[in-house]
Amino acid sequence: MQFENDGQVPVFLSTGEIEFHADEARPRSVFTLYNPFGYDLSYKVLCTAPQNYIVSDCNGFLKSKCCKDIVVRVRNRLPVGTIDRLKVEIRKFGETELHGHRIIDIRIVDVIRDRTGQQFQGMGDSTSSLSGVGMQQSTSSQHHHRDEHSQWAFVLAAFLCALALLAPTHGDAFASQSIIPHVLHLSVPQKLVAAYILGIVTILILRP
Repeated sequence: MQFENDGQVPVFLSTGEIEFHADEARPRSVFTLYNPFGYDLSYKVLCTAPQNYIVSDCNGFLKSKCCKDIVVRVRNRLPVGTIDRLKVEIRKFGETELHGHRIIDIRIVDVIRDRTGQQFQGMGDSTSSLSGVGMQQSTSSQHHHRDEHSQWAFVLAAFLCALALLAPTHGDAFASQSIIPHVLHLSVPQKLVAAYILGIVTILILRP
């Protein structure tokens, strides 16, 4: 089964790519579907290889200005280099005509090779090995503190992007009824930028 990438209206997702590490015991990942529109949506998630993956809530209903987390799990261990695709379709609730769709690439990546390379680095005489261990521990501690601050910054950025996606949309029939000040209403291009940034930040938060 082949999917195309075009769609009639933008489909707001937290990511456009999912990576599963080949050495994970129970690989799983989560992506979020957003509905910034002023009307309810029905959605469906299709897959090019349904025998390889389990998708929770693969079809359902999404209220206006709401979002939904969808979990993807790998059924069985897959070889490195496997590439499959998900297709998320949206329709106006109660209608059969396709409103828009978007593709998510799924990749099985090799992390065992990288770890093996790290294990064999720095193997020399005992003095250099001990010195290397001390430097690695110091560097690891510094990276740990930096990573903690980075993670909080990423979470804050993701939260702000999610708020932007849930804000009223300029030109929406229901925007005038919102209690949110008009100055905080966003256009569709602005929400597209927020969705793009949210996707990147989500990948940075979920990376091992």
